[in-house]
Amino acid sequence: FNSEVKLLERIELPKVYREKLSIETEPGLWIPFYLFIPKGEPVKRPLVLVLHGHSSGKIETAGIVSSYQKGNALALAQAGFVTVAPDFRGFGELGWAGEWDDPLGHEYGRSIHIQDVTDNLNRGRTTLGSYIHDLRKIVSYMQTREEVDPHRIAAAGTSMGADVAIWFAVLDDRVKAVVASDAPLLSYPKDPVDFSSAHICINSIPEIRQFFRRSEIALLLAPRPLLLDFNDHPEADKKKQK
Repeated sequence: FNSEVKLLERIELPKVYREKLSIETEPGLWIPFYLFIPKGEPVKRPLVLVLHGHSSGKIETAGIVSSYQKGNALALAQAGFVTVAPDFRGFGELGWAGEWDDPLGHEYGRSIHIQDVTDNLNRGRTTLGSYIHDLRKIVSYMQTREEVDPHRIAAAGTSMGADVAIWFAVLDDRVKAVVASDAPLLSYPKDPVDFSSAHICINSIPEIRQFFRRSEIALLLAPRPLLLDFNDHPEADKKKQK
């Protein structure tokens, strides 16, 4: 399937340009994402895909609203990287388009996410697989952009986005480095089959807990660089207090 890409808007910010684009990853399915391009000399720059966790989606990683994700896509672009901040299916414009703390926002968004997981499984697919499919389409498009060095691509994410970043790099060797913040995939070193922890995007993969220790999946990234961060996340603080 050949993806079409539409430019929806282009805004000039103090240090970067922010484009809003939409890419058709399946017939009739359009995935919106923000693209940040640093100002300055027209040179090819490294690309970082900044992947959101359970939240209101790309508006948090893009720094449009305040959140625990700290506008990382904007911050990295201000530091000189080209960055992409997409919505995952079931989130943002593809789910609950408001902020996560809006009235009914969390529960309404959660129900859409769970329905997306269920719909994928009923079709013989996984939600994680659909996310990675969309990211592969975005990377293929970004490799054609004149601002991007097609050989220097990284993935970064927080919470659920950290899990997806790890899996994406495992399954797509175009990703040369990963930064994972508070990845649930690695947060629960319990029994070999990890029955006592649940993460809907990871544990909805059939039989994964039977054949894998989740904490070892990241080893498949070797020898590429992997940075793990578990120090500054509201849920991590709650666990420490307990």
